Amino acid sequence: MKHRILIIAKRSMKAEALIRYWPSDNWDLYLYTQRKKEWFPGMAEQFGDKWLALAPAKNNGFAAEAAIAKKQAIAANPLAAGRKKVRKFLHTKLIRFYDQKLLNWAIPSIKDLNSITKKVTPDLVLSIYEPLAANLIARKVSALRDIPWIVYFRDHCTTYNEMLRVPGLWHLQSAYDRRIHAPMSSLVGVSPQFVDILNRFYHLPASRCHVITGGYDDRYLPEKIKARCLRRRQRPISKRSADPASSSRLKVNYIGMIYGHRIKPLITFLKALQMLSQKGVPLELRLVLSNASYLFPTEVRLMIEQLQRDGITLLFDDVRIAYNQALEILDSSDVNVILEGMDPPHSTAGTLTLKIFDLMMIANPGIAVCGSSLPIGDYLRETGIGTDFESVDSVVRALQEVWSWKQGGDSPAWYSPKPAAIEQYSCRAMAQKMSALSQDVLTTYAR
Repeated sequence: MKHRILIIAKRSMKAEALIRYWPSDNWDLYLYTQRKKEWFPGMAEQFGDKWLALAPAKNNGFAAEAAIAKKQAIAANPLAAGRKKVRKFLHTKLIRFYDQKLLNWAIPSIKDLNSITKKVTPDLVLSIYEPLAANLIARKVSALRDIPWIVYFRDHCTTYNEMLRVPGLWHLQSAYDRRIHAPMSSLVGVSPQFVDILNRFYHLPASRCHVITGGYDDRYLPEKIKARCLRRRQRPISKRSADPASSSRLKVNYIGMIYGHRIKPLITFLKALQMLSQKGVPLELRLVLSNASYLFPTEVRLMIEQLQRDGITLLFDDVRIAYNQALEILDSSDVNVILEGMDPPHSTAGTLTLKIFDLMMIANPGIAVCGSSLPIGDYLRETGIGTDFESVDSVVRALQEVWSWKQGGDSPAWYSPKPAAIEQYSCRAMAQKMSALSQDVLTTYAR
């Protein structure tokens, strides 16, 4: 007999991956969301009445275009940019306790919980954080039905340590957070370091804390680059012939957002590029930033201007680009870069940026400029697609090795893609692991 599992989540890449690839042989999968808006084509037909939602989809109209226009208007107005900087500071430091979805999703859902659970009658509930509202709804479902509850943390909650430690506020949030999560049967995090942080905060036995990491999805790869990416993942690479048509410059790309904790690694990275240019390596740098580059510190702006004066080709995009376009840029690069915090503890301790899975899927050389205590370097090395660096000199050496390889030399010692290891971080593998854990939790709970 199949068991019924109810997943409570807002749309995210991890939630969508679990929905797409959840094994159907032992489970009937139900989904509860805030709005009934399709995450992928055919989702409504696939789920039918097994997909429940608090409200119908909201018609966003031209929301994306309006957001871009608003960002451009702010960038052109120094006063507006300053106000935005203040708001971001207050949100980061003081207001993290508040979760808007508690009001517009959790509370209305809890009021209607009896009718929801009667439609589903689940044997197990799985919630994906964030938002906190998903976990609060799952807690109530677990208590009402007397069923086990698994929480998948893909980000920090109160363990986010950049929140200003106003004693009353932080202790209030900590007590509230622990109270909500006290009944959970198991927690899941994305790395051993993150699970250790969560375990120390929630005081769960180690046997109920698990690591499940993933993932990338080949279905997102544009057809014109898919075969090339598969070859990189599956074929050992040593030397390659220099191609005069494509070897005129070393192409280095960074795609992503810039937050406060990424400024220091960004400076380290830019200094390395300056040194590399001085050593005679011709460079093409592409920065694709999907948020607020106009909030850059003056030091960063001056460094970018100096790079341009040094003759480095700089391609700069300050708008959100389509995912398939981002993948094509990663495929066309010689080196792809990840920037994360340099001085732990910090807000990203233990978590993994989704870019690391894109790098696994594309399998071009990748380097992370970050603190060595973060798990990013471990996963890059395990899959053979790259490694992490902390100093300017080490980044320079890594880029020189890639340039030498591009000219026909040996591939860098830190770059040798491992197919079996990479496959372990696919979305399909992630869903299989989560399904197996759910079965174990359900069996243990029934004893």
